[in-house]
Amino acid sequence: MSTFPRVLALDVDGTLVNAKNEMSDAVRKAVMSAKEAGAEIVISTGRSMPGVIDAAKNLGLESGIAVASNGAVVFEFDGEESTVLQTMTFDAHEVVHRLLERMPDAMVAVEEVGLGFRINQNFPKGEINGNMTVQTLEELMAEPVTRVIVRSPEHSAEEFAALVQDIGL
Repeated sequence: MSTFPRVLALDVDGTLVNAKNEMSDAVRKAVMSAKEAGAEIVISTGRSMPGVIDAAKNLGLESGIAVASNGAVVFEFDGEESTVLQTMTFDAHEVVHRLLERMPDAMVAVEEVGLGFRINQNFPKGEINGNMTVQTLEELMAEPVTRVIVRSPEHSAEEFAALVQDIGL
């Protein structure tokens, strides 16, 4: 007796697309075969909503449910329309300030669900997607957020991990 999954949840980066954001025909065909066999296809990723919509279009999915922003946003999409079903937010104010005490030149972005990001300075092209609005740090931290990104090109991944551990995060 064979069974077939009712839901197929797929990550984007490294699963559906490669490091250059390219999707192979084999991946597209496999996912569409699963859909045609009756599986509900759910994109579940760390990407924000615009990045999920891009991946869905690349797959040929016209509608569905997706999980974005590392689980903080659940939404439905149908053509060009998206409806946020659920969000989880947190107050990033203290954490961001603690990090910036040690990395004062770091770039900070907070997600604007469905739109893009509010940023304290421009990020390198292609690192985050959607609309970008430059604001002061206080404006960025004025309300709870679904996601915060802190990037410091002067620090390696190892240095950043050590810093996070050192300040107790």
